[in-house]
Amino acid sequence: MLTCKKCQRELDEGFFRKDLRLRSGYRSTCKLCRPYTEHDRKTCKAYRIAHREQGVMYMRTYRARHGSKIKVRDRNTRLTTAYGINLKEWEKIFEQQGRKCAICGATSPGKQNWRTDHNHVTGQVRGILCNSCNTSLGLFDEDIQRIQCAIDYVTKQGVV
Repeated sequence: MLTCKKCQRELDEGFFRKDLRLRSGYRSTCKLCRPYTEHDRKTCKAYRIAHREQGVMYMRTYRARHGSKIKVRDRNTRLTTAYGINLKEWEKIFEQQGRKCAICGATSPGKQNWRTDHNHVTGQVRGILCNSCNTSLGLFDEDIQRIQCAIDYVTKQGVV
């Protein structure tokens, strides 16, 4: 049983809309107090379309004010979603490897940002790489035999 914040009635969970973002798993107002209809969705969409420029200007202003916070938040979200680590853990890994590429030792990532290398089977983060080393590993499909054959080939040709 849940209590509606608007009408204060104690009702069964079936009278409330589900919302997994909330701790209880349900909205705080019942369906009787806040009917959510197709009309509501169409009205909201029509408003956003009619006032598109207002929304664009608001977001530009918001991003200008909070740009650095948004970047950190988004990066943290991507790291957590993709690799199961947060930004502090990523920084710790990068610091432990001397703030350089774990393979070649480059102190600059190249044309793009640093890459988070991970095991594609277990998902566990192995280290932080420059773009070139990460691309090379990807092109070799992380196959140790193929990488060793490439090393043997380059060594045999006398390039190294």
